[in-house]
Amino acid sequence: MFETVQQLLRARMQDDTIAVAHGERTWTWREHLQEAAAEASALIALAEPARPLHVGALLTNSPAMVRSMAAAALGGYALCGINTTRRGAALSADIRRSDCQLLLVDREHRPLLDGLELSDVTVLDVTARGYAEAVAAAGPLVPQREVTGTDTLMMIFTSGTGGDRWMADLVRLKGLAKIWSSDFWSDIYYVLGCFLTAILVTFGAPFWNDIASALLRLQKGTPPAGAGKEDHNG
Repeated sequence: MFETVQQLLRARMQDDTIAVAHGERTWTWREHLQEAAAEASALIALAEPARPLHVGALLTNSPAMVRSMAAAALGGYALCGINTTRRGAALSADIRRSDCQLLLVDREHRPLLDGLELSDVTVLDVTARGYAEAVAAAGPLVPQREVTGTDTLMMIFTSGTGGDRWMADLVRLKGLAKIWSSDFWSDIYYVLGCFLTAILVTFGAPFWNDIASALLRLQKGTPPAGAGKEDHNG
């Protein structure tokens, strides 16, 4: 019986079925988790043991983001999903509030950090050659710790009602990975469902209010605001 995502992923380490597909590229579970384990090993080696190992991820939806989540699970540390819509002081505040000592970024989002005071945060560009070389040279993974069902896997910033983000502990997803049946894929779907729910929550109340209003207009046959108006100018 699996009790954590860490255990769940370890059971797939020798699996040669497809785990991740992106464009024309695919990774088997074996390939995906080998890369994740190497990343976790490299990050743990860089971390300061005296500080909580919180790794920020300022990444787009990409294989790198998927790998960082698997790495956190295997490595036994917390991944902090940083909202990519934030800018300036608000972005800096999110990174500091989550107490990240390492921050993963990609080429697309690296410029967002320009001018921010992050002297106590090690910024790592996952698209840089140096990062790839460091991960490739990492030794065998020794997890920061063997996690329990109540340890945090990932934290994300959701939309607050006042415009500020608040940090959600994702209901301690390692605990949600507890196996409720003996069917492996049921467990996988359950965990993925938790991830999807957490992502949908980040859209915030205004987004869902707009969706609900649009659906009500469709149900009543009411055209969207401004529809059908003619431009009489000119």
